[in-house]
Amino acid sequence: MRFKPIYILTENLNFFYKINNGLKDKRVQFRILTFWDKIPNIPSVILTTSKESSQIEIVNKDINLLEFIDGADIDQYILKVLAVFRLGYQDYDNLLFSIDPGLNHIGIVAFLDDYFFDSSTLTDNSQVINYIKKYYDSIQQDNTNPLSLGIKIGRGLLETTQNLVNRAFSTFSNILNMKVCLIDESNTSKIKISFLGKKFPKHEAAALILSFREGLDVNYQNYRTKFETNKTNSLNRELLSRYIESYTKDYVVRFSKIAEEVIMGGKTLTESIKLIQNLINFE
Repeated sequence: MRFKPIYILTENLNFFYKINNGLKDKRVQFRILTFWDKIPNIPSVILTTSKESSQIEIVNKDINLLEFIDGADIDQYILKVLAVFRLGYQDYDNLLFSIDPGLNHIGIVAFLDDYFFDSSTLTDNSQVINYIKKYYDSIQQDNTNPLSLGIKIGRGLLETTQNLVNRAFSTFSNILNMKVCLIDESNTSKIKISFLGKKFPKHEAAALILSFREGLDVNYQNYRTKFETNKTNSLNRELLSRYIESYTKDYVVRFSKIAEEVIMGGKTLTESIKLIQNLINFE
């Protein structure tokens, strides 16, 4: 695993309660320090409040001290922690979201600079665009350069997909570097993905599988025409059929292993797409 260890160092019970629950919800492991403990002399991330930060002596330049300002948005803070945990403290270049829309459950996976960032299961399609905006705004807030935004959307429910695309282009019209791609959802349920010995949530697993696929790029100028003329039916059918034909037991096992390495941060999305395409060619 490539992640830095996270330590919580605070006597503020309200902050501790919120950050403890938030990190557990994100499946991020952490350790607890007290002000009596020696600060570990290793690359790490220390979470504390702005009022308590002056009490902490940093002994290693590779230690990131992330201060929470009283009254700030705890959800935004947790996303910043997650970004530093997964990629280190830096300026980030791009965010990509892969979405598996559904009637009652929506799987969504986020990638930050080509690395797995987070995943969630939403209960209403109306939540999707707000989810993307929250993540984008949280990372962009401390970024020097504007983030590019990518969105991959499964097209199993065409009306739902069109609604999401409409709202995406409307909401993010100020983002010049935005790419939207429509992905065929066929047979996403045939592959099960594990994470740390446990089954990865199925809707999030479906969204992750979609992220590995190619599809049809649309933009603000042509997306309405693409839907109206139903040209979305030509979503790289040849490659998709090769995916489905390759669903042997051995292929599924190796695919699942690659997916787990992505979740663990061991491989980028780009690397994984190439590996999976090589599996198809090998089969």
